[in-house]
Amino acid sequence: MAKFMGKRRLTALVLFLAVVLIVATFPLTKAFATPTQVNDTSGSITYSGAWTYDNATVSVGYYSNDQHYSSTNGNYAQFTFTGTSIQWIGPKNVDLGITQVYIDGVLSASVDMYASSWLKQQVLYSNTSLSNASHTIKLVVTNTKNAASSGYYSSVDAFSYDAPVVTTTLTTVHDTDPGITYSGTWTYGSAAGYENSDQHYSNTNGSYAQFTFTGTAIQWIGPKNVDCGISDVYIDGVKVASVDMYASTLRMQQVLYSNTNLTNASHTIKVVVTNTRNSANTMNYYSSIDAFLYGSPGTAPTWNLNTTDTNLTLTLAGNQPAITQLKNPTQNWNWTPTTTIVPLMNRVTVGSTPYTLNWVYQDATVDTTSGTKVTLRFTSTSPALELKSIWWARPGVGPVEESVTIQNNTGSNVTYNHADVLSNDFTVSADNTVTLNRYDRASVNPSASGVYQDVFAANTNVASTVANDFNTGPWVLPYEMLDRGAVHGLYLGYVWDFGKIMNSTSGNALQIRNQFYLGDSGSVTEASGKIFNVPGMFFGTYKGDTDTGSNAMKKWFWNYKMTPTLKANTNEPLVEYDVNYYSEASINTFLTTDPINTWGVELAKEDAWWTSDVYTDPNFGWAWTPNTTNWPNGFNLGTTIHNKGMLLSLYMGNRYQHNDLATQAGRDAEKAALLTRYDNYHYDYWRSDMESENTNDYLSHEGFLEVLDYMIGNRAGFRWENCSAGGSKKSFDFLQRQTVMTTEDSGNSPGSVENYRRAFYANSFMINSIQMKADNLDYTINTPTFANYEFRTGFLSAWMYGNPSNASTVQPAVYQANIALYKSKQRPILRGADVYHILPIADGVNWDGMQYFNTSLNKGSVLLFHPSASAPTSKIIKLKGLDSAATYTITFQDRTAQNTTMTGADLMNNGINVTGMTGDYASEIMWIN
Repeated sequence: MAKFMGKRRLTALVLFLAVVLIVATFPLTKAFATPTQVNDTSGSITYSGAWTYDNATVSVGYYSNDQHYSSTNGNYAQFTFTGTSIQWIGPKNVDLGITQVYIDGVLSASVDMYASSWLKQQVLYSNTSLSNASHTIKLVVTNTKNAASSGYYSSVDAFSYDAPVVTTTLTTVHDTDPGITYSGTWTYGSAAGYENSDQHYSNTNGSYAQFTFTGTAIQWIGPKNVDCGISDVYIDGVKVASVDMYASTLRMQQVLYSNTNLTNASHTIKVVVTNTRNSANTMNYYSSIDAFLYGSPGTAPTWNLNTTDTNLTLTLAGNQPAITQLKNPTQNWNWTPTTTIVPLMNRVTVGSTPYTLNWVYQDATVDTTSGTKVTLRFTSTSPALELKSIWWARPGVGPVEESVTIQNNTGSNVTYNHADVLSNDFTVSADNTVTLNRYDRASVNPSASGVYQDVFAANTNVASTVANDFNTGPWVLPYEMLDRGAVHGLYLGYVWDFGKIMNSTSGNALQIRNQFYLGDSGSVTEASGKIFNVPGMFFGTYKGDTDTGSNAMKKWFWNYKMTPTLKANTNEPLVEYDVNYYSEASINTFLTTDPINTWGVELAKEDAWWTSDVYTDPNFGWAWTPNTTNWPNGFNLGTTIHNKGMLLSLYMGNRYQHNDLATQAGRDAEKAALLTRYDNYHYDYWRSDMESENTNDYLSHEGFLEVLDYMIGNRAGFRWENCSAGGSKKSFDFLQRQTVMTTEDSGNSPGSVENYRRAFYANSFMINSIQMKADNLDYTINTPTFANYEFRTGFLSAWMYGNPSNASTVQPAVYQANIALYKSKQRPILRGADVYHILPIADGVNWDGMQYFNTSLNKGSVLLFHPSASAPTSKIIKLKGLDSAATYTITFQDRTAQNTTMTGADLMNNGINVTGMTGDYASEIMWIN
């Protein structure tokens, strides 16, 4: 037995965990775990009278692409089921009538199936309040209809029913429990890694261990190893299995036998040692008792996580979180009509040993301090890990958040492969054709479309990459929307700055799988005691179009995630100016010649050329040290700028001296470099750029966040201006820390103005406008018309203007007037505003523009652009998001003769005809009051 007892590595995963006590319980799914969808062709449905089966082309989009229909009065379809809820799925159309619904012989509803257009897979009837018993639903065709309908048809596409998730609560009985009878020769041995660190073992033919219990499920837990033989298992005296316990390496706490289909009564399990073994086992015939688990049925707990516009119901299924409901309460379409398991990470490597994880649910805590926050705790004992799955629905509009942490308690390093770091993998069900909207990252020279739209058909596969590579590429934002015809939809956010997204369908175009994970290659290793944060997710539902959904998400972000200093300070974002001088003498001369502080500029930006190594390094330097020739009295720029009543944004690109932010030493060095320069150079904003973190490196990104949090926590005046090579770092975790970002960085040509508006168009579905920044850097056209056109592009968001060597040569009067207008009217509107994409994306020829409306101010604005003389001089502009019954005053900034007063209904349905936009680079602002 020396070999059997000598290998005591933790090389297998426990399927249960004693909670310090000898007896432990946990839920294990037994029955009714998944609601059942029954197609109209099922033999369990009874059709009485004349019903027509249809699987022709017109039925594409129905569940399983078919239906039964009838228009004969009195015909019925009937279905009997066992469960607590029932849904009737069918279409609505112009020729459908009114159908009566009976539950258990009692009229429950009369359903009007008329609609002015064809709607498929509608929930025509739903009842979620039934007892957990047998019920019958009966649909009866009538000769009544909506007055607008042309027929009396009824249709059966499918039924969907379910009962509560039923679990089995298992009790752990250790091998030393007196309830276990050992007959023959058995040896007790203690060894780490076994349940309760001990076992009973025997190699004597005919010896047995026997345990009597009451319940519906039983498990025998024991090891597998090179010297283990074959044991016979009996239930109530009947042989039910011969279990081969051989394995080439020691595996502890294995489920050697499991039966979850027993009657709820008294039973006896008997494990008998035999003199048979696997042919690969040339050593012995050992059998072992580590523990038995037994139990009886129970109901899994549920938690309701509700925001104003997203309702999510969370439960447990098979020791994993599961979603049974995800819907907008007004639209009332459940995107998860069948229980959808949220899979937990299932593979890690401890040291050099790979493990397949089997998590065991332990407990839940609920915090109602701010909305509802549910923390589910799961554990693994071999290896020793603790996982927390955290779900949070906050007050107001917005999504439900999900995050996962894994505590490493193994005593060794744990490696997580990127492909296994799964943020979510869940399938949703739509009620009609869905368009996937993805958004161009748009850091430099953005795409012409800005929004990538893919209509889901059968067998559709859409792969996306979220990248933190500062170079350009086919990257998308970590945010997407599943839109059902601008009627309602679902949005999904991924909270990390690199990863992979897969959206796919199989045979049914309305069943959409959504996978979010860290990457196809790479890994991250965390030391013992460290907590690994799986990139988070959020899920939101909306009624309306994508503007409705994105505005709700951004409102949630504004309320709970926005950088605190930016939200609290009403004068932010500051009006920024790129001074473009890089020596003490030239700066002083410039500020005398062009007193930008008197023009209303609030933030002066100093770009990379102040540093000593900017001309020798291809990425604009790593030294963060001033050129002493240019700064003979020390780097006193911060003092100079502050003396003019402005703040300083200082460019310090890359990582100081190539610090490796994946290491603690590198992080600490970066913190020290930033803190020392903050105190000595007196900068206010750190303008980062280029290789501020390693590409697709989890620990490097984690390190960058740690550095930012350190500076924010240690210097109240510190702000982060995220240049990031023209906006390559656009992730939700960065947005929680940055003040503003350079959104697009093509610069220095008239086309760059349209490029920014293209980038803004795509990015504004995800990012609040005050965190995006226009870098107005074109000076090639020196006219008031173009100056207004360019500056008003800056009005879309935060705004920086650049110095063309002498600011007084490029329309200073126009610039100053626009600063005053921006600060007094547009900036207050931008702070917390809803954004509406009322015109197509900028193309440099045709009209483009955006609408803002700030509900807290009851004010808004419309920015209109007419890039080319070839575009029409007039256009009807229809607004969005207004109160139909309210009256609004529309004031034109330039063309005041067009000022008017209109109702919200008129402005949204009929629009306002804007005229007089002539020539190249015309622009206008409409103020909404």
